[in-house]
Amino acid sequence: MAGEDQRDLIEIACFHCDKAFAVCIRDYRGHRYCSPRCQELGYRSRKREAGRRYQGTPNGRERHRQRQQGLRDRRVTHGAAVQAPAPGATVLHAAGEPHEERPDGRSRGRSPESTTGASDGQYGRGPRLRRCIVCGRTGVVVLRITTDEPDGERLEGGGGG
Repeated sequence: MAGEDQRDLIEIACFHCDKAFAVCIRDYRGHRYCSPRCQELGYRSRKREAGRRYQGTPNGRERHRQRQQGLRDRRVTHGAAVQAPAPGATVLHAAGEPHEERPDGRSRGRSPESTTGASDGQYGRGPRLRRCIVCGRTGVVVLRITTDEPDGERLEGGGGG
């Protein structure tokens, strides 16, 4: 759209599924996930990992031992019975779309190359227009945030608006 003003964008690789998405600098509030579903799954995964680390400490091992002993004393070994889906069944989540998970617990997303439309290398050459997921305005990516570079990688000759 010819009259639409362009914004400087931050391109972020989702910290759960690695899908690339863009947010304009005006709307950026520390986004790390491409969707509420990835945010929920990412938080769950990080919380599980923190629990694993804690359980590896002397204090964590002792608390785990006490909890397990309490469960044995009450003869409770699990919560409410939940049946797992049949092997090969597709489970629909809140959005009504199938959501596959990798063996490491992360969602299967597209790689940054496949979502940006770049055909000449990992991120392409020269500025290309992207759309902010918050306000929908178009702009040029001037900063890229990935799980490898959480503080961001400033792109040369990126923006100006």
